[in-house]
Amino acid sequence: MRIEIFDYTENDSGVWVVARLDSPLPYSLQTATGEIKLDDGRRISSAQRKMIYAMLKDISEFTGHDPLFLINYYKCDFVIQNDCDWFSLSTTDMTTARNFIEHILESAFELGAPLTHQTADLAKSTGNYLWLCLKFRKCAICGAKAEAHHVDAVGQGRDRNSIDHSRHRLMALCRVHHSESHQSGQETFAEKYHVYGIKLSKEAVRELGL
Repeated sequence: MRIEIFDYTENDSGVWVVARLDSPLPYSLQTATGEIKLDDGRRISSAQRKMIYAMLKDISEFTGHDPLFLINYYKCDFVIQNDCDWFSLSTTDMTTARNFIEHILESAFELGAPLTHQTADLAKSTGNYLWLCLKFRKCAICGAKAEAHHVDAVGQGRDRNSIDHSRHRLMALCRVHHSESHQSGQETFAEKYHVYGIKLSKEAVRELGL
């Protein structure tokens, strides 16, 4: 069901809207609760579309599935999980495209599908790439087996088991790139590879077993 908002009033108790539904309610009611997703009018960008097809190509080469099958499979899975309408990669909004990218990217990590350097470079611009690298212990630079690296210095000789990891920026790096980050300095390393450390909540730290 789609809702068209014509007017709104904002006060201390919230925002009150005047809206039209595009279909009758399936039942009689006086008060209802639900979620409204607003479309700000921005359409999917060419960069987002390029990212989607790059990931699908990598997953296709890893699994052997046809890219056309994969795109419809992921769209079906995304629609079911998010309880949203079917969408087109030609006309969907930027928010849906961003969420769809993150949906496919997480699947690629779960499958263990290797991303090409070109795809990985594109993926670094997505919000959950660095989190997924930490979650699945994959190097944010090359995709090799990795461990959590503290971007902020924690001091020599400190007991890592006593460190509050939520107070430090973290990044998943393999041994090779971990050593390079120390040798070149974090600023130079970040400029070279376009990656940065992220802070995690205490809940996320526990989820990652740090």
